[in-house]
Amino acid sequence: MEEFIGLALLLVDLTLLIATIILLYLSRHEVEGRRKLVEHLIEATRVLTRTQYFHFVLEAMRSARKSIFGSITGAKPRGSLEFFEKIVDEIRHAASRGVKIRYLIPEGRGRLYVGYRYTEAGAEVRYHGGLVVYDLRHMVVDDRVVVMGFPEKIGAEQPTRTGIRIESESLAKIFKERFEKLWKEAIPYEEYLEGIISGIKRANPEISPDLVAKQLDLPIDEVNRAWNSQKMGSVVRGN
Repeated sequence: MEEFIGLALLLVDLTLLIATIILLYLSRHEVEGRRKLVEHLIEATRVLTRTQYFHFVLEAMRSARKSIFGSITGAKPRGSLEFFEKIVDEIRHAASRGVKIRYLIPEGRGRLYVGYRYTEAGAEVRYHGGLVVYDLRHMVVDDRVVVMGFPEKIGAEQPTRTGIRIESESLAKIFKERFEKLWKEAIPYEEYLEGIISGIKRANPEISPDLVAKQLDLPIDEVNRAWNSQKMGSVVRGN
């Protein structure tokens, strides 16, 4: 019974999501274009389980030739890191092929680990204070393939439990317009990390880099880099 209710809620959410996306798009185009978009979205939409969702994410990343961008929760995965490590590997492979990779993550100390790993692998990561992706996290590949993920409970910060994959340049364009606006407002990972460390040092001037690394769940070398970058900045400002 619970599974049936969960499926019913998912279908309702899916219907509302598609309807919202369609309404956003319809305000700009003629009747014939609207009809074709609705038909295309209905045919292209595919509901995915958690495992399928991550397999489609990986598959889409492997096929990327120009760009990957998306909004994610940025929270370090609980339990097994298998899928997370595979995504990091695919970011590294895609970056080596010259693919431009960008991710937006909500602000929060607990999201620095993912930002660090993605940045280290070759992605650009920025943090945005007003970003809300608990209900919807998405990725767009080559401005054509859209993969969206949903948590088990709407409105809660939980792992992705199901998802949708749609091939639609029109839908990808809608996501890209919003992404680019937020991207311009967001703070780059390196700058955000330095700001977090600066705040910690102001609150506790005697704290050591080792303790900060443990608090932020980051390698000591990464914390030292940001720590020394702040010192260099102070010297430059002093001069």
